[in-house]
Amino acid sequence: MSEELIKLSKIDTNNQITQAENFRKLLLSLTSDIRVILVKLAERLFVMRSLDFEEREIQEKVAIETFNLYAPIAHRFGLYQIKSELEDLAMKFTNRVVYDFITKQLQDTAAKRNKFIREIISPIKSGLDSHSLSYVIKNRMKSVYSIWNKMQKKM
Repeated sequence: MSEELIKLSKIDTNNQITQAENFRKLLLSLTSDIRVILVKLAERLFVMRSLDFEEREIQEKVAIETFNLYAPIAHRFGLYQIKSELEDLAMKFTNRVVYDFITKQLQDTAAKRNKFIREIISPIKSGLDSHSLSYVIKNRMKSVYSIWNKMQKKM
């Protein structure tokens, strides 16, 4: 596993924007051990979480690479929460104004949204309870990038 990690770390990703799909295929084919991919994804998540302290140029380069390479790999492996966090963090460094706007809107509407969810869940929960069913009710908030992406499609 460590040899595969070293090999992957030596791959030049400077031209990955135009060759992102080829690079993803190469990355996935170079390793026979899924743990290598998981380590690379964890490493990128750590880098993205600490990117605030880097220069603007580095932030943009790493964020674009994350959008084009690491988020799609996380998606391919079914790691949707990691994919969403990578996309949100990448957006934070590539489109800060929109990222901040959407984040603020989400914060400002959190209480109203939570109340609405409770009101929707209450009758469902009551109905399930009345039938003595075993259940788990889950919800999730769309990610910042997902909201922006949906807004772009609606325009």
